[in-house]
Amino acid sequence: MSVEDDPFNRVLHAPEKNTGKPAHMTLKEWERHQLLKGLRNRKEGPFEPGIGLIPTNKKCRECGSLEIDWQWDEVFSCQVCGKCKDKFPEKYSLLTKTEAKNDYLLTDRMLPKIPT
Repeated sequence: MSVEDDPFNRVLHAPEKNTGKPAHMTLKEWERHQLLKGLRNRKEGPFEPGIGLIPTNKKCRECGSLEIDWQWDEVFSCQVCGKCKDKFPEKYSLLTKTEAKNDYLLTDRMLPKIPT
């Protein structure tokens, strides 16, 4: 179907969104590039940090394991492993802003601004 076939179709008349795909890449290559970029940013899959060969002082504060959760270490400066996070949910659970507002009667001004 073309624009001439259905002149009132909003989808056909909408301007194409700029996906940022370079002209030299195929769509499949661009999708793979975007997937790898997302994995790299989130440090998942092949980009997830492992236990290094260089000895560090970072160990789980509960059990002493070397396999600490890197996100908790970077974001909260708290060295804890995934097993201990699951084992002690009362210590290592997180609240959403909505839960904090409702449960603790906080306002938007009381909550820190977190960049998205």
